[in-house]
Amino acid sequence: MKAEPTGETHAEQWKRSDVGGKRDLLLNAGGYVEVAPARRGGKKLDTSRLSVYFGEEGHMRRAAAAKESGQETEAADSQG
Repeated sequence: MKAEPTGETHAEQWKRSDVGGKRDLLLNAGGYVEVAPARRGGKKLDTSRLSVYFGEEGHMRRAAAAKESGQETEAADSQG
């Protein structure tokens, strides 16, 4: 086994990445954001509606959301 150092920190990768690259960095770190419903008439982002998870909890929440989304898609498909 041979270790190859990247020579680059996550901060450096973040700086040089485009939007897709930043998304990949977050996904690989287990980044997951839940957004609660907005209040009627709100013009600005209410950050209290955001819940951010990283690591194992982020991976678990993303997997649960994907499973739930798949179940909703199956239900919609069966209704025609």
